[in-house]
Amino acid sequence: MEGIGVDLNRNYPFMFGLDNKGSSGEEAPCKEDYRGPRPLSEPETKAIAAFVTKWTNLKVVVNLHAYGNMLIVPFNYDTGANLHLRDKFPVVAEFYVNLWHHGHHPKGSVMGNGAASINYTANGEASDWMLEERGIYAMSPELGTHDEASKTFFIKEWSTLSKVVTQNYNWIFYATKQLFPSIKIDLLKL
Repeated sequence: MEGIGVDLNRNYPFMFGLDNKGSSGEEAPCKEDYRGPRPLSEPETKAIAAFVTKWTNLKVVVNLHAYGNMLIVPFNYDTGANLHLRDKFPVVAEFYVNLWHHGHHPKGSVMGNGAASINYTANGEASDWMLEERGIYAMSPELGTHDEASKTFFIKEWSTLSKVVTQNYNWIFYATKQLFPSIKIDLLKL
């Protein structure tokens, strides 16, 4: 039996509780996609929402997840066609496509919203809320590589972890450069 807990990436206000396919409700508090009793019911999601609301100059947010090898973009409550993104945010959709084509993702990566990339929807998702309600270019990538050793939540080998970080650095830095072309910092030297 799984323990009671809230999937924090189903606990944001936008499309919260849309259905019981993209998250589980009160009838299933032990399921891994339990959304919680109400939007922002958890201290962690409240803190993130407060931070994002306070800092109005945020342009891009990368909500890092493990594990996988996917660039997951809004809108995760939507179908694989992702019409909400295409129709309401065409410039942002173009940014994601550009990032996908030029960002040098790890071999074997896939890109899309939840329905297109991992074959399920997620309502109340962080990146969906950040783009829809805050106008922030947000994404929720599942970090990984083509290497089977990276397909775990807790990577034990330093060499595997190093590959995951190194191979995902390129596209994250590319995204930053697209939004802030004059940035001069080399993040690997920090």
